[in-house]
Amino acid sequence: MSALVQKFIQKVSQIFFNFCLAPSYYYIMGNIVEQLAFIPPDRPEAHEQMKIENKGNLKIVQNSMGNNVALLWFNFDAEYTILYSHGNAEDLAGSKATFIDLATYLECNFCAYDYSGYGLSDGQCSEKACFSDIERVFQFLTVTKNVDPSKIIAFGRSLGSGPTIHLASNNPNLAGMILQSPLRTAIKTQMPDWVGYVFKKIDIFTNEDKVEKIKDYPVFIIHGTTDNVVPYSHGKHLYTSLKKNNSDQNRVLLYSVDGCGHNDIEYRKGREFKKKLKNFLKQHIKKQINSNSNNNNNNNINTI
Repeated sequence: MSALVQKFIQKVSQIFFNFCLAPSYYYIMGNIVEQLAFIPPDRPEAHEQMKIENKGNLKIVQNSMGNNVALLWFNFDAEYTILYSHGNAEDLAGSKATFIDLATYLECNFCAYDYSGYGLSDGQCSEKACFSDIERVFQFLTVTKNVDPSKIIAFGRSLGSGPTIHLASNNPNLAGMILQSPLRTAIKTQMPDWVGYVFKKIDIFTNEDKVEKIKDYPVFIIHGTTDNVVPYSHGKHLYTSLKKNNSDQNRVLLYSVDGCGHNDIEYRKGREFKKKLKNFLKQHIKKQINSNSNNNNNNNINTI
């Protein structure tokens, strides 16, 4: 099927659904999408234990929706701070050891949080709540802890790419952004592009529309080539778009992790994974990159 015919079918389908479906149906279907997208871990004992073991690092802030948001703040007096948004079916209680290991290896301060409805954060899971959560945590860092935004690296894994890209698209002064197994949109992770186009009104985490605004700092994308949860093509698509729009295309990089899926990159390629991250920080964030406007390699895939 030619691209022109496919585009025509997409447009006709969208007009049909817009005509046939009342707003109330879009609202109901949108709620269903959000219910399927969010899977908070159910481990209350671990959450209670975390409160006991992390009194010094565990903080509670309130987002704009009135939800209490739990965060872990590790201040190592480092120059840079990572603001980490975890994946689905994950929370602070199950990831603390990973956070500390990563922060120690990368020599960065580290701040991670639970989405509303996850872990020790209350409220209901939703896209809107996720955006409110990360905005409040960013405020905690920049206002309460007086961290300069230009020293903050936004890092999002899987579902966490949604709030991370949301934050990055509204803050041009960040130090950089890292995306691990990111998605173009929620619906497109499970459905063909044309389905996502038809149901765009109820889709969530439409990252592919927001990345065009991210153009002022280095970006590093990590994606397993055999990912069957969020297809590798999603990371490649976002990489292409981010590179195209960045004011310095040489600082947008893609790390294609051969043979890895969605949840095994750290397990199977842990040493290489951390080394790539450290090189990115060293070569593209901690050092000033001199742009060469006459570079003829801008259409190549930049790797690290």
